[in-house]
Amino acid sequence: EIGAALQDAFAAGLARNDLFVTSKVWNTNHSKDHVRQACVRTLNNLGLQYLDLYLVHWPLAFRHTGQDLQPDVPRDDRGIVESAKVSLQETWAAMEALVDEGLVRSVGVSNYSTVELSDLLAYCRIPPAVNQVECHPYLQQTSLRKLCAAAGCAIVAFSSLGGPVTQGRPCERRLLEDTTLVGIAGAHGWTVAQLILRFLLQEGLAVIPKSSSEDRLRENFGVGSLPPISKDDMSAIRGLDCGLRYNNFDWAFGGGMVFGP
Repeated sequence: EIGAALQDAFAAGLARNDLFVTSKVWNTNHSKDHVRQACVRTLNNLGLQYLDLYLVHWPLAFRHTGQDLQPDVPRDDRGIVESAKVSLQETWAAMEALVDEGLVRSVGVSNYSTVELSDLLAYCRIPPAVNQVECHPYLQQTSLRKLCAAAGCAIVAFSSLGGPVTQGRPCERRLLEDTTLVGIAGAHGWTVAQLILRFLLQEGLAVIPKSSSEDRLRENFGVGSLPPISKDDMSAIRGLDCGLRYNNFDWAFGGGMVFGP
């Protein structure tokens, strides 16, 4: 569907240079050959000759299950994810080869911790342009942001508005209902979502909030034109950082959680 929409847009006069297209390689396609196959499949599906940015989705390698990703999270009869013996270094070398071949313009990672990113920087030939991670007032990723700034790696924040669950369980702390955020947003005449996105932009991060509502999409796009948040309000929002993560899965070796505990 996306590929068909892109071709319709190009036929109507949209230039390829007017788009920035990002995709990711999934955990079951981490080996050298599978990385390339996955990228080519994405390009064919979209009807494009290159991607602007290609990311390693997670720093985890699962058993290969085919390019149709069925299943996308393979598990054994105990319910534990089936890992593959593929190093992150092998995966990154395959990503760099895509740049050499002209299939992608730049490469990056997603969900990499400070340790994983530090390791990558020790062996990479082409450094990651981006690290896409969960980031919001409850999880501000201060240490990771320092590392990325020093390495020239941009942070792209996902789940920036929080979520209804954490580690697969209903979460009692709803970011959009936080009393501090509600109070600051109300004083500005903004929604809490606008406040959070403005805060993250003011912290120097890129944000990619999702919404199926056209009105909310327009609201999100307009956040960049809002006036700056005051120093006192920025300090109050920074004080909400508590390490609460909404995205965590039991995908680690042996069935552990990716980010613990």
